[in-house]
Amino acid sequence: NKKNQTVYRSYNQGAEIAKGDILVFMHNDVFCVERTLNNLVSYIEEGYEVAYPIPIALTRKQVLDIYAGKREMGWRDTGCIAITKEAFNRVGKWDERFHMLGEKEMYERIGKFGLKIWQKFSFSLPYNQ
Repeated sequence: NKKNQTVYRSYNQGAEIAKGDILVFMHNDVFCVERTLNNLVSYIEEGYEVAYPIPIALTRKQVLDIYAGKREMGWRDTGCIAITKEAFNRVGKWDERFHMLGEKEMYERIGKFGLKIWQKFSFSLPYNQ
């Protein structure tokens, strides 16, 4: 945007002018491993409406507990999300009142719409406890 506004304002501006059917939002400080974006888009093409990796630091036990259904995932701040334009229009734009951590609010809204979501611990940073 022309003046320094929130990242979420920039996301919304990009979504408004995007010509494709898939939107990818990524923070400027996110580094992806090779093929990450291609993979996210391929999940959308397979029928998911939303796709994002989960880059949070977890212990091995926490990861196993989540996979076993013994622990809730909670919200995540991936800094990278792919979503169909149609799903984005249903859920609504990013909340521009946030200056950071607006992902939490967006993911909560996405959850309420019952969209088909792909998420994976592909970016998690396990550490020993």
